[in-house]
Amino acid sequence: MWIKKSQNKKNNLQNQSGLSLIELLVAVSIFSLLTILIAGIYLAFTTSQIRTKVAQRLLNNAQFALEGMAREIRNNEIYYRDYPCNQIDLGGGYLAEKCIYLKHEDGAIAGFAANIAGSRLFYTVRDPVDHTWATTGFVFFNPLENIILDDINFLISPAATDDPFVEGGPNQHPMVTIQLQVSTRADKVAEQITYNLQTTVSSRFYKR
Repeated sequence: MWIKKSQNKKNNLQNQSGLSLIELLVAVSIFSLLTILIAGIYLAFTTSQIRTKVAQRLLNNAQFALEGMAREIRNNEIYYRDYPCNQIDLGGGYLAEKCIYLKHEDGAIAGFAANIAGSRLFYTVRDPVDHTWATTGFVFFNPLENIILDDINFLISPAATDDPFVEGGPNQHPMVTIQLQVSTRADKVAEQITYNLQTTVSSRFYKR
């Protein structure tokens, strides 16, 4: 009787001595799945944060440029004169490709000039004596931020060829629609952002 009890006790101790191989494999599998799940959630959260930060920086730069141009156009007269954009040197060997000219109340001629390949958008002023153009400050050019000017258009209505300020021209208040496309220069997909912005503004100056 004593021998039988001792044998039963020994068998119980052996059964409780550790996990079986199957139980161990199940535990490892569950732990691995949980680790992968947590890592995936963390990676997705981090990627989302990075994308949001990059997108906000790009949007801030684009809105700053758009609002600055709109304010300048609103407060000055649209200058309907045929000055080629490529007269304006934007630095780095880049000449302006697209531009809009404005006339201030004091008669000074200024405007905005852009070169898409060089990702440059500058405010420029014409010298009243020799009529050369000089950039006085950038509107959208910050290579350190890896921000790209993809395209810009100044759509003047009525068209620049139909000067509304001359007798017999279209009796229409001049308006400008600015179309701006910007993006980020990035290798990572999460940081590749593009924005298309547009605004229409009318000059407060009209002589008819």
